Amino acid sequence: MIALRPILMFAFLSLTPAAARAQSAGDADAMIERAIDLREAGNDLEARTLLREAYALSPTPRAAAQLGLVEQALGLWVDAERHLVEAISRANDQWVARRRQLLDQSLSIVRENLGSLEILANVEGAVVLIRGTRVATLPLSAPLRLPAGRAEIEIRANGHQTLTFSIVIPVAGFARQLVELQPESANEARPMTPEPDRETEPTGDENRTPEASAGGPSFVWSWAALAVTGAAGGVAIALGVHTVSVYDGLSSSCGGAGCSEAQLGASGLADVQLATNALVVVTGALTIVTVLAFVLEGTAGRIVQVSLGPSGVRVGGTF
Repeated sequence: MIALRPILMFAFLSLTPAAARAQSAGDADAMIERAIDLREAGNDLEARTLLREAYALSPTPRAAAQLGLVEQALGLWVDAERHLVEAISRANDQWVARRRQLLDQSLSIVRENLGSLEILANVEGAVVLIRGTRVATLPLSAPLRLPAGRAEIEIRANGHQTLTFSIVIPVAGFARQLVELQPESANEARPMTPEPDRETEPTGDENRTPEASAGGPSFVWSWAALAVTGAAGGVAIALGVHTVSVYDGLSSSCGGAGCSEAQLGASGLADVQLATNALVVVTGALTIVTVLAFVLEGTAGRIVQVSLGPSGVRVGGTF
């Protein structure tokens, strides 16, 4: 009698897991039946909560199928597809076999509301979030299944800037998005960091000062001379037009060349002509000065020779 006690104890321990599994399956079946009653009463949300508990307790093909069906009714297409596919894959299950046509039809409807998205990124381990919920880690082992329509995708990775993009998921189709995450310091200003040396041929400008560069501050005087020259030229043109106007007036009154000195003096034509001629000379001189200023300032630090000869001004030197 004493020798049989260890054998009986061993037998009891061996049967305990099987009994526990049977009790769990029985409890799950009872939950499923209550969930079906809730669905018939139009309470799909509470039915889903109960079916999730039943599935967690005993993930049978029936529990997976019932969970997929209620998720289909609630428009939770991604979860519905996953659970219906899980149930249909157990083709040898008698409950599934008897309802296979219904499950296939439900799965077909679900997939008409889904599409696939492939995301390619330059950082491994980046996290994909949708509406703040983490859904995957890159690189993806398979394309994401998402509801058809526009989706807002967020990509996060340690040490990199968060990237958000919007993309349209085609119905029963496939979309692909390539993303390039930038380091967090990519947009930080670095004014003191020198530019990397570039392998270029010498240009002979190594000794030029910043003031001698074209378009730099040293061209202020050149532009000022150009402005004065333009103003003088404009006044000269205006006076020339006025001279022509006065002369035309005299021509109509006394025949131009036949006008007396008194008439010419009274008209001021001589004074205007004198001023016009003077401004033309001044404008010409300013033009020469302006050209020389641009040339000299643009070639600062170089050898420049300027000579004035019978043929005019000549600028030469080493450039």
